[in-house]
Amino acid sequence: ANHLFGSSRQVDLQVFGRFSGCGSSDDSELGLWTETVEAHWCLLMNLGRCGTYNYRFTFSEDYHRADIAIMCNPLVLCYICIPCLPAWCTIPKCCVALEMLQNDDSTDGTSWSRKNSTCGSDFQFYYHLKEVYPPEGEVGK
Repeated sequence: ANHLFGSSRQVDLQVFGRFSGCGSSDDSELGLWTETVEAHWCLLMNLGRCGTYNYRFTFSEDYHRADIAIMCNPLVLCYICIPCLPAWCTIPKCCVALEMLQNDDSTDGTSWSRKNSTCGSDFQFYYHLKEVYPPEGEVGK
């Protein structure tokens, strides 16, 4: 599920969801299949579900920028699979850093650039995120 943490300007996003039966009846925790159906992605996505892989977005005060922390339960890598255990480990930014910047042509949060950095390198453009459908359901911008 996506959870907003009040005045901290943080929101958690389940990347691949988590297994049901973990004390929540919220169907949004089931996640979305976001990759091609290939053997390695089937393995990695289910490993991500067991490890409660998620992103924590921390927005700037003006909501024009967000740092994205990768969080997980790394015990799954040691063959200790407890799907109900929440993400408790944050991947260090010196290994992988993610950010999201609102584009200059957007003032309402409908257009963002996602950037990644690995091993302390400079941030590189990764993809453009654009609103397709707003919560009201009409066509986006």
